[in-house]
Amino acid sequence: GACRPCALVLVPTREHAATALREAAGLSEGSSLRYALAFGAQSIEESVRGLSSETTLLIATPTRLLDLLDRGSLKLDGVRSLILVAADALLDLGFDSHLRYLMEDVGIPPPNERQTALTCVTMTSALKALTPRLLRSSHVTVTGPLPALVACHRPLVMQQAIFADARSKQQVLAELLRNEQGLTLVFVNTRRQCEMLQFSIKEEGFEAGALHGERAKTKDRDATISAFVNGKAPVLVTTDGTLRFVDLPNVHTIISYDAPPSAGVYAERLSYTGCGGHTGKALTLVSDASSVDEALLVKSLLIKSGSECPRWLDGLINFRPAGSIIL
Repeated sequence: GACRPCALVLVPTREHAATALREAAGLSEGSSLRYALAFGAQSIEESVRGLSSETTLLIATPTRLLDLLDRGSLKLDGVRSLILVAADALLDLGFDSHLRYLMEDVGIPPPNERQTALTCVTMTSALKALTPRLLRSSHVTVTGPLPALVACHRPLVMQQAIFADARSKQQVLAELLRNEQGLTLVFVNTRRQCEMLQFSIKEEGFEAGALHGERAKTKDRDATISAFVNGKAPVLVTTDGTLRFVDLPNVHTIISYDAPPSAGVYAERLSYTGCGGHTGKALTLVSDASSVDEALLVKSLLIKSGSECPRWLDGLINFRPAGSIIL
């Protein structure tokens, strides 16, 4: 007969699916919990074979979930726990119609007959519009702050501004990398800078990968991410947005080689470290070539996070005319 899980975890990408699978494996050890995984990278036949009448937890991407429902291999009338991982990403990737269909047309129990939880980086207007279909209105709990500046307050993450003369910025970065342990993400603002800095870091003797918007869709993307996560290339140079929706566990240090253009971008960079109760670092390089807008933004981020604001940063700000800050 069809598989009838009692718990369903919906994820936007296969990277999220892999992370959820690792967590399920750890939590189910020594228990009677039986889990299955269904996502687009595997064939539909493989997904069907992974299901059984004993499956209690299903981890799936929306499109593959609908495929299984259409085949009659899956029924959702027994779901008592529904978890949406990275719900804002699910909507950003165009799965809003999938979610509406799942909530209304495939027999999943209504909110008052199940427990529902969702995680998100930002509570977008699209997500707000969908929550009445997902959650009981009297049981909506927001567990994270919304404004970008508030999101920068991360007690487990040491946040610091580092001065680097424009001519010796790469040398300063190399010295920071020598003193760091664990996985390190280095953020830059352009594709060209991403590739140049990867070359420079490798010249200093570090194993480093690079990932930007144009590389993100090529076949070596998974290999680059895997080498980073596994520690074979523990430094990854990347541009903002490239790693969005990619789960990267155990990142210890974030280095903003180029200052973030806004508090929102900084908050997204910051989200990759200090997770799951672990400590982390977020280092921002500021040089004599940095604009006063960049220096002002870095100062406001440090103040909001409760971190020390160095006196030299005030010096950069006070002796040059200011423009505007994008928050």
